Amino acid sequence: MKRIKSLITGVFILLFIFFVKIDYAKAACQIGVSAPNSVTVGQTFKVSVSVPSNAGAWEYTLSYDSSKVKLISGQLHVVGVSGDSKTSTYSFTSLTSGTASFKAVNASVLDYSSEAECFSGSGIASVNMKSQAEIEASYSKNNNLASLSVEGAVLSPEFNKNTLEYSAELPPDTTKAKVVATPEDSKSTITGTGEIDVVDGLNKIEITVTAQHGEKKTYIINLTVKELDPIKVKVGKKNYTIVRKKGLIENVPTGFVETTIKIKDQEVVAYKSDIAKLKAAKKEGEGLRTKNDMFYLTLALA
Repeated sequence: MKRIKSLITGVFILLFIFFVKIDYAKAACQIGVSAPNSVTVGQTFKVSVSVPSNAGAWEYTLSYDSSKVKLISGQLHVVGVSGDSKTSTYSFTSLTSGTASFKAVNASVLDYSSEAECFSGSGIASVNMKSQAEIEASYSKNNNLASLSVEGAVLSPEFNKNTLEYSAELPPDTTKAKVVATPEDSKSTITGTGEIDVVDGLNKIEITVTAQHGEKKTYIINLTVKELDPIKVKVGKKNYTIVRKKGLIENVPTGFVETTIKIKDQEVVAYKSDIAKLKAAKKEGEGLRTKNDMFYLTLALA
């Protein structure tokens, strides 16, 4: 009885090994087909067919729908032996919208070591083809911002993707503002963000969001850089407001050089000439003589 059980067990083991070998042969003798997932109508693309590495000889024909794609290059019926390239490449042009499938049919593969035919089969590659109009129709039209801010400032009103205009303030002497924005849709693009040069007073900043489909939306930030309280001086019977920054002074007379002076404990830009003195002051219309008899153009601009 024990002997019979042993024989039965041995048979099952042999059958198991046999079927495993068959399954292995099937897996080893598959013919692979690869192609891009999607292309545009009118586009040329590649299809590759590969036989297994253990193939000693092989034969197949590449099947496809000629009403959907056009063969540009490549031999459809392939016969190969060991030593030949195991991969064939084809060029096709997409003709119309839809799905094109590619498969190696009437295929046969001989195992290199045994010279016996092993399982022959083929994968299928499918290519989704769309016209440019169909592709663009699927593009996102979302041109909203998910967030908008200016570093160091508070937007008013509070950000809302449907509110297109805001105001904000930055402290005096700010020369650059950093605008930060993120799109609601990652496929959209944004312009107008990053580090931006600003001047005293009102700065109009425009942030434009362009949807993948092309629609644009512009958000506006009216950013005010606060100005310091004006410095006023009285010369004789005249009151003058001091210009603080050199960028606001035009037509500096020849012979004047830039310097700085302190007025009411605040340093401002100035231009001086040791030669011109009062003559330059008269030419400008109004001037100011300091105790060392130097003319400061800054004080000549009321």
